[in-house]
Amino acid sequence: MKKLQEQVRELLRKNEDGLTVPEIARALGPTQNPRAVRAELINAMGDAYIDRYTQSAAGGQYSPVWCVVAVPENCPMPDRVKVSK
Repeated sequence: MKKLQEQVRELLRKNEDGLTVPEIARALGPTQNPRAVRAELINAMGDAYIDRYTQSAAGGQYSPVWCVVAVPENCPMPDRVKVSK
């Protein structure tokens, strides 16, 4: 079984507009704890970021919308050049 961060990353890459923590937890299954998802986003996923905040339809609190950095397919490696002193 995939690690939670792998599942979250895959889900966010499929949803380029981003998702809130409750949306991520619901998409991962009925037993998924939103607190675990939030902790994973904050503590273990350096490629995840808050894109914006959205307010619920009922006018409640604002929720962060999380996205992940899109890595380019053909990102070139830097040339290794020795610097002489």
